[in-house]
Amino acid sequence: MKSILDIMVDKFLKVWFFSHCDFEEIKEISKEIDENGYDHVLLPFKSRLPDPVLRSYTVFNNTKNIGCFVAIPGYAVSPEYMIMMYRTIIDTFPNRNFILNIIDGGPDEDLSRFNINRDTDNIKSINENFAKYLKNNSSVKIAFSGMTDETSSLVKKYGEYQYVQLPDFYNFFNKDKSKSVIVRLVICARKTKKEAEEYLSYAINEIKSEPYFSKNILDRLMGNLLVGSYEDVALKIKEIKSMGALGVVVSDLALVEHDRKNVHIVMSSI
Repeated sequence: MKSILDIMVDKFLKVWFFSHCDFEEIKEISKEIDENGYDHVLLPFKSRLPDPVLRSYTVFNNTKNIGCFVAIPGYAVSPEYMIMMYRTIIDTFPNRNFILNIIDGGPDEDLSRFNINRDTDNIKSINENFAKYLKNNSSVKIAFSGMTDETSSLVKKYGEYQYVQLPDFYNFFNKDKSKSVIVRLVICARKTKKEAEEYLSYAINEIKSEPYFSKNILDRLMGNLLVGSYEDVALKIKEIKSMGALGVVVSDLALVEHDRKNVHIVMSSI
């Protein structure tokens, strides 16, 4: 089986973003994602959700081909323990791909218990030390989130990939031609643009009624949104590819009522 680096040279990487999924949903949806030709699933870090590394075990155990893109902030676990978990996964599934996405922490995470201030540089310092230890003591592939100069520097030192939000990609893509950038997208597509816009209006109301709703989450979804007909959204993704992106991380609008099939229609043409 080819390594993740070989795969990325050969094709545009397609990653599915899991949102609020329990273990049973992960079993079901992972099989669907595998059957629809995606390369990876991204398992985000949320302190109120099950551990993403444990969820990656569930993904691997219920699929044949897809890899896992696992988000962890450097403050959440020790680097020694992260390496133990990583080795357990790759020893159990030696032919599967595992990427560790080192993040600053979700927008709604309470960092006060870690003595961390979002407005200072100590999160970047923690993540850099975390990544340095991992690289010196394991073979794990690393992605860093964000498209600042500091993040790009961390990628060059310790990482293979840079995971960015769509607005950042459009604003800064021409500053970095390393071909290491993976772009986050939210897709709302239908046969016609009008149908897609009607569904979007419904979806926004549903999102606002969710128990874990926050304006930060909605703003992030809207910033990464591509809305329109299947053909128009596919053309926008192909444009992102032509601009130098290595791949995309996609999802529906993360509703209780999922809209995955319409995203799959778009992605099947990429």
